Amino acid sequence: MALPETRKEFIDTIGADSVCVLLLATDSKDDFADRAVAFAPAGLFLKLKGQAPETFMRTFLGWCQEAKPLVEHLHGAIVACRHKLEDIRAVKLAFIRDAGLHLSPAARDAALSLMRALVVKPLDVPYPPKGEIISENSAIHGKWSQRF
Repeated sequence: MALPETRKEFIDTIGADSVCVLLLATDSKDDFADRAVAFAPAGLFLKLKGQAPETFMRTFLGWCQEAKPLVEHLHGAIVACRHKLEDIRAVKLAFIRDAGLHLSPAARDAALSLMRALVVKPLDVPYPPKGEIISENSAIHGKWSQRF
């Protein structure tokens, strides 16, 4: 499917703007969206102006994928953005692994088997009784009684 001409022109305009290319390469979604939407033709502007920066970036990158060939420095900026996102993801995954938060199903089942399961049944009468306030001591009661 061919990319509509207005999108191709928009991509070429963004590729010609060195500030947009730099913002794209550094994954500055908010600043990139603010600057790039100003270059959008009227029909695209109405579609793009209300989008969240992440959505705008995904939409723009999707259009770039369809619009081959790209200006070389725009292609380089997209590659740099992708590498930056991959680096961020790698750091997050390393944290999850190092913190012990990513367990295999077998390890998770083993850890859960060591925990005691307690079953709590509801009280017949609510505690504290409705309309009553319970305080640990009179100092706390004096401090918080105005709020109740």
